[in-house]
Amino acid sequence: MDEIDSPGERFAAFGDQLVRVHGWLRAELARLSDDVDAYLDGGAPPRTLEAHCLTFCAALERHHTGEDDDAFPALAERHPNWRPRWTGCARTTG
Repeated sequence: MDEIDSPGERFAAFGDQLVRVHGWLRAELARLSDDVDAYLDGGAPPRTLEAHCLTFCAALERHHTGEDDDAFPALAERHPNWRPRWTGCARTTG
C-alpha cells in the first residue's frame, strides 16, 4: 500500500473512503429493495430479510453517527472554509 504523505493526499483518501462507503450502503439498500419487490411480486420470501434489514440499519446508524459526531466536526475544525459544507452534511445524515 502506498504511503499518504501530504494533508491533501490524506484528505483525498478520506473523501475516497466516504464515497466507497456510501456506494456500498446504497448498493445494499438497492439489493434489499429488489429482494422485497420480488417477494411482493409473488416470489419466495427473502431467506434472511430480517437479518439484512437489521444489519443494514445498524450499519447506517453507526455510519451516520460517526460522521455527525466525529468526522464532520473534525473536518470543519481543520478546514474552516468548508465548515458550511460539513454542517450541511451533518444535517442531511442526522
